[in-house]
Amino acid sequence: MNNIRKIMESTFEQRKIKIQFNLDSGELDRDWQDFQNKVIRRIKDSDIVGNAAAQFRELSSYIQSQELQSVSDEIKAISDDIARVNAGAWT
Repeated sequence: MNNIRKIMESTFEQRKIKIQFNLDSGELDRDWQDFQNKVIRRIKDSDIVGNAAAQFRELSSYIQSQELQSVSDEIKAISDDIARVNAGAWT
């Protein structure tokens, strides 16, 4: 039982690191886009069209990076592992 617990903890820690990496990568991409908008493209707060385009790029980054899907997949895998442990089927 102790070995199973160690394996579970290791597996969950690996998944936690992967989730955090995906979230951090997405945040880094959005920070870069924000920098581009403010410094490189010089989009002002009063520029409605420029801000709409910038927001569209930000929303697109969520979809293109598949950040949310990746995090969702990892959470589902953790949930499945917990269900297997509760059912006594952890291998």
